[in-house]
Amino acid sequence: MTIIAAMLVHGMLIYSRGAVSGQPYLHFGAVSRKAPDKELYRERCLKLGENIATKAKQLFPRP
Repeated sequence: MTIIAAMLVHGMLIYSRGAVSGQPYLHFGAVSRKAPDKELYRERCLKLGENIATKAKQLFPRP
């Protein structure tokens, strides 16, 4: 929580939809340092990307 607080102080966006956006569930995000080798990890990474792209469109709509 300290890291999250520090990120907020610097103006960063902390975003997680958790179980609200359906499976695969993401609580703090997907982490992968290489291409994910297991299907579940791959699905989580793709879902996180979709969630962040959707939020970015909501926050910064095109004129």
